[in-house]
Amino acid sequence: MKPVVLLADNDIAVSSLLAEILSRGGFEVRQVFDGQSALEALAQSPPDLLVCDLDMPRKSGLLALEELARTVGGGAAPPTLVITGYVDSAIERRLAALPFVREVLK
Repeated sequence: MKPVVLLADNDIAVSSLLAEILSRGGFEVRQVFDGQSALEALAQSPPDLLVCDLDMPRKSGLLALEELARTVGGGAAPPTLVITGYVDSAIERRLAALPFVREVLK
């Protein structure tokens, strides 16, 4: 059984490229394109890894991750890799407070 990655990114080109790379690496990839859909997908079937952009419609990745921490607790959330084109010190502090966020790629 392949490990499952939930990929949450509204940029179709980036998401498709990441999905292809992860699939070739032996992962099952599920894609969503906004923060609210990410929360819904996480509630339905938790993945082994969440890859999450911050700048997304309906609900930003940051707000989705903070809501995830409140609803399931930091220990029950999947390990998370954040990808973003921009992050300031305030956002870095908010992400650092989430124990399941393992890395932030800028």
